[in-house]
Amino acid sequence: MKARARFDDDSGLEGIRVGMIEAEGLDWNAAGAADCFPAIIAEARARGEGLISPARKAAVRGMLRHGSYKPAGRAKPSSEYLLQAALEGDFPAVNYFVDAVNVVSLITGYPISIIDLDKSGAELLLRRGRAGETYVFNAGGQAIDLTDLLCVCRAAPEGFVPTANPVRDSMATKLFPGASRAAAFIYAPAGAEGAGLEEACRSLCGYLAGAAAFQIPMTRLHAHREGMALFKVGRLGRTGERPPAARPEGSHADSTTLRAAQPGIVRATGSGALTACAAASSGRP
Repeated sequence: MKARARFDDDSGLEGIRVGMIEAEGLDWNAAGAADCFPAIIAEARARGEGLISPARKAAVRGMLRHGSYKPAGRAKPSSEYLLQAALEGDFPAVNYFVDAVNVVSLITGYPISIIDLDKSGAELLLRRGRAGETYVFNAGGQAIDLTDLLCVCRAAPEGFVPTANPVRDSMATKLFPGASRAAAFIYAPAGAEGAGLEEACRSLCGYLAGAAAFQIPMTRLHAHREGMALFKVGRLGRTGERPPAARPEGSHADSTTLRAAQPGIVRATGSGALTACAAASSGRP
């Protein structure tokens, strides 16, 4: 069943753009494709704090700041944790798919979640956390207060319950070896500092396509409202192209360009490795 995500009818979601990438047929024997990650992390470390501009950091924090939620200290975006870890030589290595998410987050400055769709179910909702909502985010049983924090929610008997956010994801739907389907959410602010969202989506699609047994013959994008783009990644059971190298903020990945098919819908087109993320040439969504 295809995943469906939508924004809640909540006035607290203005100024937020989200790219959702759905991947099927995860091949856990393809971890060798991660050999490009150390060089990217090393380049990021060499660039230091200047890797991500102060304007982008401020805009990402501003996207999370709402009501009682203050994105600072332990509540800062996960992308800032990753940059700090890279600078300290302690960048996390988890598994290929999580590592791909972390590398793209590191070099774009956008926080990214990835969840196991077989655990979360196909119906997903983005909304602000409500007073008193929490979830456990690590094996030690630590919980995060979700009040007013932007959350991805999964359907449950009691309604939609939070399962991921731009700071820490829930243990309930974390991605572990053996999972077959996943969805990643890239969170970006509206305006100029969110202009890199589509490139971030293309980069992550490229890494997923680069895993053995992955190929993306066609990417379907659907918007549930202006501000959300959905990228579908499918498995054909044959080796995909080498993923394009992720680039630091402000650099140009390749000749691939983006055009708007209609408000809220974005289609990737062009040549090179990123054509793996391109829509069908017919132009149909």
